[in-house]
This record gives sequence, structure tokens and C-alpha cells, in this order.
Amino acid sequence: MNAKHFFLLSMMCLLGAGCSHKAKQADAVPLSSVDTIPVLEKGEVAADSLADVQACDTLLSQKQLDALMEAIRQRWDSVDIAVRANVMGYGTGMNTLDVWLVLNTPERQQAFREQVIDSPALRFSGSTGTEPCHEVGTGDTLGVRLIPEFPSFPAGSDEATFLLYNEGSSEVLSGEHYKLAYERAGRWYWLPINSYAVDIGYITPPGGTRRFTGHLHPLVNDNHPGLYRFFTKVRIGDREVLLMTEFRLD
Repeated sequence: MNAKHFFLLSMMCLLGAGCSHKAKQADAVPLSSVDTIPVLEKGEVAADSLADVQACDTLLSQKQLDALMEAIRQRWDSVDIAVRANVMGYGTGMNTLDVWLVLNTPERQQAFREQVIDSPALRFSGSTGTEPCHEVGTGDTLGVRLIPEFPSFPAGSDEATFLLYNEGSSEVLSGEHYKLAYERAGRWYWLPINSYAVDIGYITPPGGTRRFTGHLHPLVNDNHPGLYRFFTKVRIGDREVLLMTEFRLD
């Protein structure tokens, strides 16, 4: 009963009750965008069977979880794009259907229940958009600078871009992972983002430049004009450094 079925949405590239059955194990399947969740060609889930699963108030069996997963996949393309964009992934847990959201609020949970599927077995997780950000990095150290590509970006932008300049004597190792934060009333909070990324390393030699992209998720976040921060960890020679730069949305 410890197996999980994962369907994850990443940059590159969840529901009911029943008796207890032995769970099957499956490998994680990464998904590159909100539009690429596959629709299986096994035929539609029987309406009576699905209704029984949703109405039941006991623990889900693996067979019932699989039926709900199938229903989600078949409905996915008709779901509003803003709801899809907010789903990082979903999969079966121990008698639960787990949903990972970019922004996990009661309103966003309700939108998923109304447009995708509803069940007592749903378990949501994700950022609320109100988690304080206490981290502070540097934008200029050991000959390495990180700056926004433009002085500001429109408030409704899908992304913001940044440039790393290696003007030092050591290579810089960086990856695809990053974080974003926003300032409100003098305090900093983490901006909800899709945190799944490919684990890959890039080498920026002395004299080289690398461009970073931070996805702002305007369909999910209510991004107001103001001050924001971009964070990414790099290795400069044998030192790990948290780089940070500030930028504006106008």
C-alpha cells in the first residue's frame, strides 16, 4: 500500500472511497506543460462506477483510485486553462488522490473540484502565496553578477528574464531551479511557482554569460505592480552562492 502513481507537470519537459485493495506500483511520468496530460485510450469510465466511487465515504481502493485518475485524464482537455495552469501534478497515495497546486487556496481547490473532479479523497498541497521570504542573496560576488535583462516587465508578463555575467576567474555551475518573491507593505513573501524543473547543470566560463527565465504564472497569481526578487543557487569554483536580483513589474 506504499506505492504512488505520479503525473507531474514540469518546466521542460487526484478522490472518493471504497474497500482496500493492494496498490500497484508505477514510475513517475514527467509532463512538460499543462496541455500534455495524456488521454488514455481505454474507453470512458463507466458513469455508474464513477458515481459510486465519488459517493462512497470510506477509504478508496487502488482500483477506484485508478478509475478516478482515468476520469481526470479524459476530462483534462476541456478544463479551463487557468485551472490547468495551477496544477503541478496529481497522483494516487495511500487511499487518497493527491493534487499539487501552484497556488493552494480554498478558492483554487474549489475550482479544481468543480471543473476537474470532486471527491472526499482529494488531498491538496502547495503554496498559499503568504509564506514569508526571509532569504537574502547577493547579485555581485567573486566576479559574478546577476541582473534583470530589462529595468522592468509588464505586470501581466508570463516571465521575467535575467543575465548572469561571469567576469571572474572561475567557472560558474548553474541549473534550472529558481525561486521568486514579492514585496508588499515592506515585507517579502514567496511567489507561488511551478517548482518542478529538470536537474541539469550549465557551465558558464570566465567571460561568459547565461540567461535565466523566471515564470510568473499570471493565470495563477494576481501579480501587482511592485518590487520582486529572483533567486538561484550557483557554484562559483568550490563555493555555493545564492544569487539574487531585484526587478519591477509595472
